[in-house]
Amino acid sequence: MNYAVPVMEAHEIDEHTASFVYTGESAGTNMVTISYVPGKQPEEAMTEITDTWGDDETLERSEGFFPGTEDKWGYWRSIAHAENGSGFSETLIGGEYNGGVLLFDIVSHNGSDEEQNITVSDHLSAVIDSIRYENFGPQTMYEYYPGTYSRTDEDTGAVYSVILNEDHTGTLAFQDSVDIFWGSYQVTTTDGNYVYEYTIEGDDLLFDHNGIWATYTREGTDRD
Repeated sequence: MNYAVPVMEAHEIDEHTASFVYTGESAGTNMVTISYVPGKQPEEAMTEITDTWGDDETLERSEGFFPGTEDKWGYWRSIAHAENGSGFSETLIGGEYNGGVLLFDIVSHNGSDEEQNITVSDHLSAVIDSIRYENFGPQTMYEYYPGTYSRTDEDTGAVYSVILNEDHTGTLAFQDSVDIFWGSYQVTTTDGNYVYEYTIEGDDLLFDHNGIWATYTREGTDRD
């Protein structure tokens, strides 16, 4: 990790954990804690933390490419800044990493000084953006996802396909071909305009066409 800014103070907590604390003027504690949790999956490790947040309706969930990569997947959990109160927020980013989970825990406080808030946010983001990996192994939890799944329209005989590549890119080959990103249960068009749910059961991919589910079968199986 290459990072050197005077207002960020680094602390090694243990062999698997380090923190980066903002020491400039701010409304409260602002820090990034990076930790490695061996032997667990991302959602399991993250739930152990978010369960301590309590039953908060502001909890937001999302997925995307893991920081510092273009082909690995990550999960986001966050509590947004409250309109009234301390301005506290916390964001977790977790991803499968070399037999365990790599976690980023970002704690921040917003105050009334918007320029100050932006400065703090920029420094915290710079820590995340500086991440580089010497050896980021395959994420085995997704190893059975990639493939080409197809179905034939009974009326027209047309063949439609959902293609999932190993790097979390893919294609919806329907009437037209559309590039996508795929996560654990959703595919998103690369322009961000459309999101579809799906699930994989064995060699079948069940795809939600705006409320109508259709089954696509992995090519290369006996049922092709």
